[in-house]
Amino acid sequence: MQNYDFVNIGAYTKDTIKTPHETRVLDGGGYYYGANVAQRLGLKTAAVTRLAATDFHIVEKLKSLGIDVYATETPQSTCITLDYPTDNPDQSILSIGSTSGSFTVNQLESIRAKAYVISPSVRGEVPLEVMEYLAAQKVLTAIDVQGYIRIRGKNDIVEYQQWPEMARFFSLASVVKTDAVEAAFITGEHDVVAAAEALVGKGAHEVILTHQNGIVVHDGRHCHQASFCARSNAGRTGRGDTVVSSYMAARISESPEIAILWAAAVCSLKLEKPGPFSGSVDEVRSLLRSAYGYDK
Repeated sequence: MQNYDFVNIGAYTKDTIKTPHETRVLDGGGYYYGANVAQRLGLKTAAVTRLAATDFHIVEKLKSLGIDVYATETPQSTCITLDYPTDNPDQSILSIGSTSGSFTVNQLESIRAKAYVISPSVRGEVPLEVMEYLAAQKVLTAIDVQGYIRIRGKNDIVEYQQWPEMARFFSLASVVKTDAVEAAFITGEHDVVAAAEALVGKGAHEVILTHQNGIVVHDGRHCHQASFCARSNAGRTGRGDTVVSSYMAARISESPEIAILWAAAVCSLKLEKPGPFSGSVDEVRSLLRSAYGYDK
């Protein structure tokens, strides 16, 4: 049995990013962005993923950072196209060309962690039995709702669909992460604070909601907000994955009120360039002091 501070679970994704200015192909997946964050913040980190043999270069890349990777080889990787037709990073068209299949409990039986982040790309990737297995360990767990309301629809375009198992997942997860668009779909609320409150009303214990300008956290009693201070959105892809992982990394030892500041600072640095967060704890602490008035 291997013990960690932080484990991120999710499929590797080969991401084609289209914007009005350029098209790029990047290594992606919530597990990839999240594991980078936790490791660079000084936590003992592991990533659990699924991918095709042709994409195993990313496993070696993560290992070179000191991250332990538990990878399952699959016939094909999950391939996603993210088309941002305007400069608004909250407006995108997603399509999925292939998937690497579903995670199983036996992929997790040899590891334990203080905090887990579940980062699926589409429904069916991380099923309920995996969530039940982790919840039984009585540790911090976060789920990203995008991978449960997203389905692969007509012409491979990702569509949102109501989530029949939502109440059960909410009851098991310590933290529920969403963005403004997903939260509006689930709750009907377009105000981000009202949407976070509505998710708590639907059974979430703690909510992280990202939007274009920052983060809302509802801890079940109080609502906290923090703004991003990035100078650009060049690294928009992976924003939510970075926020939830940096929040959970801090949440191991800090309150929601403090963890949101860490998440905002880490994500602000990440937003300024494509790819995963590549900064240091010292850079984050410097930004926490200068932009958020936090110095502890």
